[in-house]
Amino acid sequence: LVHSIEGNTRRAIAFYEQDPIQAEKNAEKFFNRRLKKADAKEPIYTKNQESGMLPERVVSTSKKVIAVYPTTDDEYKFIGKEWNGYIPEDQVAEIEQLIQHLPADDYLIVVKMHPNQQHTAENTIARYAALAEKYPHVVVEKPLSPKDTYALMQRADSVVVFASTIGMEACYAQKPVVLIGDTTWGEMNLAYKVYSGGEAAELIKTNPEPKPLLGAIMWGNYYDAYKDPLPALSV
Repeated sequence: LVHSIEGNTRRAIAFYEQDPIQAEKNAEKFFNRRLKKADAKEPIYTKNQESGMLPERVVSTSKKVIAVYPTTDDEYKFIGKEWNGYIPEDQVAEIEQLIQHLPADDYLIVVKMHPNQQHTAENTIARYAALAEKYPHVVVEKPLSPKDTYALMQRADSVVVFASTIGMEACYAQKPVVLIGDTTWGEMNLAYKVYSGGEAAELIKTNPEPKPLLGAIMWGNYYDAYKDPLPALSV
């Protein structure tokens, strides 16, 4: 049931409804632990990043900053028959489509690769890196970059994610989140769900408002309280 969208949604709501006040407290603790890189329930992939460090171009830009967080292949690799969602075939291709639809004069797009993508094939990492060489309004931070995942999230005007918990963390931080494809929290009203990079770009151009906090609170509480860790949902 780990990867069941319906099952996880049902359980997250049920956990919240048991005690909404305590759920809010649990969620706050969960998100604070993540920001402090102190979540003991699972590996902390951001622990070697330098807190507060941003790419230089992000610090100096006056453009809107779009933070893009691709996910590891493992996020999709072990999905079983209970999964009933859409899986993007090629994250790099979707990100490039996003880039092509956002004008260089108005946007700076920062692709922050997942630290665990260090295990990704070299040719795939090279495809990500090539985006920054091809497009002047793109920055790509490779998996072992010391730049801070959370500082970028907090600086961003909009956050684009694939199947990753950073999406619900960004929602809790009151950022507009665009989800390309589906994920276990995809029905919690944490993000604007789209099915292509081009669709994501057109949505971003409308300057969407952040989603309500409730879904993030429900999911943070569920993630904190559920006894069986969800290993494929790490940031």
